[in-house]
Amino acid sequence: MANVTVLGAGGATVTIALSSADNAAAAQTAVNFVNKLTTNGIVDQQTWSGSGTLPAPQNLLGGAIISTAGNVGALSAQYVSLAVNAAGNNTVIGPQNFNSTVVAGDSSNLTYGNLSQSGEIFFGNGSNVLLNFQGNANLHATGGTYVVLTDSDASSSIHLAGKSTLLTSDLLGKSGGNTIELAAGSNATVAVSGASTIPATINAISGSLFLGSFDKGSAIINPGAANVTVVGGLSSTSTVTGTDTGGRVTLFGGTGSAIVSNGQGVFTGGTAGKNVMFTSTVAGSATLTGGGNGDILAAQGSGQLLIAGSGNSTLFGLSATGPNTYIVGNGFTTVFGGGAGGNTYIFSGLGAAEVDGRLFALPGKEVQNTYFNFDVDGQASLGGTFFIADFVTGVDKLQIALTDTATVTYFAPGALNSPMSTIGGTQVIVSSGATYNFFESGTLGQDIFQSDVKHV
Repeated sequence: MANVTVLGAGGATVTIALSSADNAAAAQTAVNFVNKLTTNGIVDQQTWSGSGTLPAPQNLLGGAIISTAGNVGALSAQYVSLAVNAAGNNTVIGPQNFNSTVVAGDSSNLTYGNLSQSGEIFFGNGSNVLLNFQGNANLHATGGTYVVLTDSDASSSIHLAGKSTLLTSDLLGKSGGNTIELAAGSNATVAVSGASTIPATINAISGSLFLGSFDKGSAIINPGAANVTVVGGLSSTSTVTGTDTGGRVTLFGGTGSAIVSNGQGVFTGGTAGKNVMFTSTVAGSATLTGGGNGDILAAQGSGQLLIAGSGNSTLFGLSATGPNTYIVGNGFTTVFGGGAGGNTYIFSGLGAAEVDGRLFALPGKEVQNTYFNFDVDGQASLGGTFFIADFVTGVDKLQIALTDTATVTYFAPGALNSPMSTIGGTQVIVSSGATYNFFESGTLGQDIFQSDVKHV
């Protein structure tokens, strides 16, 4: 426990308790300037009596001391500071001026409306609400539950530490800009909601972040070393996912790990690996990129893009309809394409992959899968080795660059030197360096014909 001391009316000392020593130290630095102005007779400190409105300050500027809980009302423009140590629920509309300082203690559940062009605000670990009508509100908060609603004429900088919960949304249907800074080692739960024409930006250092995207709520996450969990596409009126609420999240890859459920947006896993990320069922709603070893990426709808990272990873297509696009990486990638076909598989690295191109058990006509040997103008030497099952000759295509040539070799079951062991299959070696081994198409020993290889 740490305290912030404010010079009150008549020279009395008002003590405000904050559980966070760091938050208290920063608040004390801001309050010391007000204390100096009070000592010099520039700030007139007024104590709210519990009813009525605060009088106009007798000096040039004023400060408000709230020691009795209640609805204080609006402060005039002369008030440059607010200190709240009243236990219970408190409501204050701040002054419409250039600069103001607000400190609310741990036991003070403050709802504060910011009208200052520059509001420096410190909340304790209670349940607090910031309504930012205009200007920039610089909020410091630790260990509590906080709601920040920001108007289109405003921006809020929110500094969270410890174990904190934050809901951020628009104000009066108009969305301003929110930047959320997470202190090192913090454990934050953040929900973004509302119109969110400007996504919330979340910057972390370490620790953990849980983000829920509600309605049109959008966010950009720079995770640092933090472990991140994202649940997207939620609705404030229903817990059912799968509908496009309009919200999108962008997660940049850090050095931690990521878990994504019902993802709508662009997500990159952390280099620590073991990232587990699932798209939503909304068509074309997500791009997933692995970041390390042991990643699992899954497309639950059609039109998704899954990109393997540098380590070993597994890519799933859980949609029975497809199509989706899969890009293998430099590690070992296992791909279960799913669907009846229509997928695009891009091989662009030096790694290895095993690909199951389609589910033969699905009824209906087989749709063309395209296997693309990515070679930019003949300059890249791929060198990867890839095993592909469920290639349908006459339907599927292996596409190579105009500058490449392809050597096709057929292996009967049990043939000597067959890369497919005893099952037989077809090997295609592309001049740019990649080797493709096709097997289990239903025609053993002839899984792909020369006519299935196309130059693009």
